[in-house]
Amino acid sequence: GCTHLDHIDIQQRKIQLKHIQEIFQNINETKPIILTGDFNALNREDYTDSQWNVLEKIADENNWNQPSFGDLLQLTSDGFIDSGTINSPTMFTAPTSEPKYRIDYLWTKNSPSIEINCLSHQVDTNISFSDHFPICVDLEFTCKNARL
Repeated sequence: GCTHLDHIDIQQRKIQLKHIQEIFQNINETKPIILTGDFNALNREDYTDSQWNVLEKIADENNWNQPSFGDLLQLTSDGFIDSGTINSPTMFTAPTSEPKYRIDYLWTKNSPSIEINCLSHQVDTNISFSDHFPICVDLEFTCKNARL
């Protein structure tokens, strides 16, 4: 699946994530899930204190809400794995003019019979046809119940 979540309100993102989880609930009984897109959500662990302070300063200067986090915990608590935390340092995706935010993600969730492993996760800073850089991910699918 692919999504673009609300860019202002963390509560709206939580509601949107709940709807996504409900849609995928029955599918995941037989198939693995790949969920990607612009989540407009921050994971505090992706930022050093000084990087987080910069985000707070940008919010102040633009009269925006202060940066918040926690909405993505809905996915991790439901068994989703953030491919950006596997085998790679945090790379920011937005804005392309001077990336300071990681708001674009690829999440995976194994099914009972198929496991998804992220082999690599990169941000391609050579492609700039949007205000976000794309993420490029190599995935490996393994059948858990292979019969010989």
